[in-house]
Amino acid sequence: MTAACPPNDISPEGAIGKAVLGLYTRVQMATSPMTEPQAGSLLRARTPRVAVRLPLLWLGIAALMALSLLQVRTIDRHFNAGLHHNDLIGRWYGTRAALHGEDPYSPALTRQIQAIADHDKSTAFDYPAQFAVLMVPLALLSWKTASVLYLVFVIPGLVLAIGLCLRLVNRRLSLHAMALITFAALGSWPVVWGLRLWQPGLLVAICAFAGCYWISRGRGAAAGILFGLAAIKPQLVLPIILALVLWTGLRRQWSFLLSLTVTSVVLLALAEWMMPGWIPHWLASLHGYQSYCNKLPLETLIGSGLSRGIAGLLVLGTAWRLWTLRGCRAPSAAFGYGVALLLALPVAINTTTPLMIYNDLLLLPGCVLLYATRSSGAALPLLARRFAQLWLVWALLCVPVAALADAISGASLIGAKLVFMNPFFASAVTLFLLLNPPVLEREAPAMDAATQTA
Repeated sequence: MTAACPPNDISPEGAIGKAVLGLYTRVQMATSPMTEPQAGSLLRARTPRVAVRLPLLWLGIAALMALSLLQVRTIDRHFNAGLHHNDLIGRWYGTRAALHGEDPYSPALTRQIQAIADHDKSTAFDYPAQFAVLMVPLALLSWKTASVLYLVFVIPGLVLAIGLCLRLVNRRLSLHAMALITFAALGSWPVVWGLRLWQPGLLVAICAFAGCYWISRGRGAAAGILFGLAAIKPQLVLPIILALVLWTGLRRQWSFLLSLTVTSVVLLALAEWMMPGWIPHWLASLHGYQSYCNKLPLETLIGSGLSRGIAGLLVLGTAWRLWTLRGCRAPSAAFGYGVALLLALPVAINTTTPLMIYNDLLLLPGCVLLYATRSSGAALPLLARRFAQLWLVWALLCVPVAALADAISGASLIGAKLVFMNPFFASAVTLFLLLNPPVLEREAPAMDAATQTA
């Protein structure tokens, strides 16, 4: 499925007491641009005021989660969508068909998938065949069992991966602060919506967050395997994979490239064994996908030409920033900044629909930096940061506002649209990151010489 209306950001912060990361910023030491984020001295600065706010903050996040779950129920009821109306069941059914020698990309199988997916015309087996290889364990089970096991794996996986991601972009966060942000991210509308849809993209976020953390800790082999698995959605992870290949190559750290290559080759070989000649069929299926998902996030508001121009500038700006930081080491503030930028960029420039708001989970590292660092003081970076903060606040406020609108009007369509209306968010986060680069931390002279030689 891609369900019954639009989603939005994730993140920490909102109207609930200057939410999640805004609280941390007040108790931190001021730093220059993005050299070293300083968010989260919560346990060290226990003033009476903070001690009162912390329980209220936990309660506020729990209330947001409850309202998000209620909003999902409202949307399902308004659009008469059952639990079979989701994004996983078609891939589960397509994998079962592939195991019996059928082509999951064929028009006949697509019609069968749409029939079992609550007659959702946007549903098809449009993932590359490597995903079918990963789905085999679930495809051998009944849908009821497979759907439960998927959530049993994904929810703890999200908790772990978000924690690793937070540690990557801000090493000074306390455990309490990390727990608070993780809880806020899990209760955010994009994640709740993604879980409601059984969205496979959540697996991509888990692999990407964990992979970035492990490569920052020198575990290139583990990171390569995770990014090989994350490539089931190449449009979301291709920029960061290419950047990491270049970065590790310059540093002669071949384990990442080797494990990424081996993982990709093994998955491709198994996919070809399961579905001989699948690539042309998959490419043909993408035409149907593009007819449904063919607009940039900003396109509905500012038109095709301007939105594409902005997307092009974001790409060029990202390439320039990363080139200036090519000598950064890991772990460091500069490396965390690069990861945040490379995860935010695809969300801002890929064609999508408002319903695909679950992809906003990839903006989490950028959102942490948005509140954990200070702007340089220049007018343009400061304006970009304030604008991004404004849309982040709306990302959290949209659910209670939608619930209030539904209660007042009695028409669930109002709330169903409000929770998906945040098209500026990904571009705002990406722009803030571009305008607030970190100060490059120089490495030991020997490492600099090696990088220059490479």
